[in-house]
Amino acid sequence: MPAPQERQILIGVHVTGEADGLCATLSSIFENTPLTFGLRLLPDDDHVLQAKAMQALQPAPPSLVQLPAPRQPGAAACFNQLVSEPADIYVFLESGLQVCPGWLELMLAALDANPSRGLAGPSTNRGWNEQAIAPGCAGHPQALWEQADALLARFGDACVPLAPLHSLGDFCYVVKNEVVAAIGAADTAYTQGPCWEMDYNIRAARAGFEGVWVKAAFVHRGARCAQVAGTHDGLLETNKRLYQDRFCALRTASRREAAAYHGHCAGEACRHFAVPEQTRLFIALPAPGQRAHAHPVTPAPPVATGSPLMSCIMPTRGRAAFVAQSIRYFQRQDYPALELIIVYETDADLPAGIDDPRIRCIRTPTHTSIGAKRNEAVRLPGANSSRTGTTTTGMARSA
Repeated sequence: MPAPQERQILIGVHVTGEADGLCATLSSIFENTPLTFGLRLLPDDDHVLQAKAMQALQPAPPSLVQLPAPRQPGAAACFNQLVSEPADIYVFLESGLQVCPGWLELMLAALDANPSRGLAGPSTNRGWNEQAIAPGCAGHPQALWEQADALLARFGDACVPLAPLHSLGDFCYVVKNEVVAAIGAADTAYTQGPCWEMDYNIRAARAGFEGVWVKAAFVHRGARCAQVAGTHDGLLETNKRLYQDRFCALRTASRREAAAYHGHCAGEACRHFAVPEQTRLFIALPAPGQRAHAHPVTPAPPVATGSPLMSCIMPTRGRAAFVAQSIRYFQRQDYPALELIIVYETDADLPAGIDDPRIRCIRTPTHTSIGAKRNEAVRLPGANSSRTGTTTTGMARSA
């Protein structure tokens, strides 16, 4: 695993709900994730998402990529789209969810603390298992921040495995690439219903990777989309039986008369559960020719206006992650005539993949002062010194 500051993080948002939910999720990710990451939209329906994305994401950040819907709909298939791309850490989120300060850093710290940990999930407000620790938390920013602070003060870096069921929820599912290498894809036979995430978690456990609930990390789930909830819940009994077919030794094809289905699987509390020699661990990821081809969500074209050019100047050195965060904040501004001038010293000062015609990067000699860097930017042709704002990478929100 690369050093924390060097690893590649890929966040995928599984889009099934309304445009407002998607917008809230993406806004919270950009607001509360200081780490450098790639972002993927994972739709179950191409046509619906395209309209949502273009309405909710203007201007769209260059790092945002929309993947076409898989041939077979469902969270498992969309998860497979995400983990088919190269990355060190995969984060699978449901649309409508809002992440809170420290959400991802806490889960990554839990994974880093023990190499046998391969999956992680946070606390939330709504769910069927132990992770739903804050059912009364409202969805407005003040309530979310207070809830995140309270959980951090109460639990610190505590995390626990969700035995005996291995029941990490798929609303926020963090997976190391070593897990994907060991067990491959999620089982798409669960289609648009539940249990695929438990299937994936137990296969990872049998491959030697523990899944943990990181109690202090908090994300807030929005209201359920009635149509999606109906489909999901309607498959519950079917998928519970499929899950038992996969992992109950009493229902293997080699038995002459399989046992009856149980109302609830007991997981590790049952000696017939996921017997290693009878459990299929690896499922191949989609072949390259079968994978969806990514395409960017095109940023809005520049608008011809009579507005004065606003030049934002960012002197920086040695803070590439903060530069990436500042760029994300810059790209969310809606003033029509805007540019960002980054004045740096070495390539290591900048994040990879800066691709925005409104951003200019100016290199200066090493050990140049902040004031000298600012002056260098002001002297540039086109920089409007009468309307120039200055930010530093230690004050990313000013961008």
